[in-house]
Amino acid sequence: MKLLVFKLMALASLLLFSGCGDSVKSGDDYLSIELKSDDFDNNITQTGLAIQAKDDIIIRSVSINRGNCPVGLSPMAGMVYSMANSYNLPTGIKYTLEKDLPLDLAFSQSILIPINCNLNSVLETTIETNQGTFTWTWK
Repeated sequence: MKLLVFKLMALASLLLFSGCGDSVKSGDDYLSIELKSDDFDNNITQTGLAIQAKDDIIIRSVSINRGNCPVGLSPMAGMVYSMANSYNLPTGIKYTLEKDLPLDLAFSQSILIPINCNLNSVLETTIETNQGTFTWTWK
């Protein structure tokens, strides 16, 4: 009887403590992100996504508003893209970020990725990394 009670207590202890130390990390554990807006000459404003690594990480893709906000456009390319898009014209502009990915960031390194949408319209940012895919929501 004592042996059975001991085995049950041991099993209960294993079940109780087996989850300890297995914490799920979030994107905030790996990356710090911030939306920024910079003014350039001739009243051109470029919005961007500032990303800083909190650990060594590889960024595989960046998506804003589920792909509805172009990512990685320079200010001039962004203007051309916006104007052509409003008139439904093809631009031939490739997002400059695509050629830079995957991107290795060491601890504390940062990048600023230009985006072509108004900061107030950004609702969601998803970043795929070697540590997982993480989504941040804004507002």
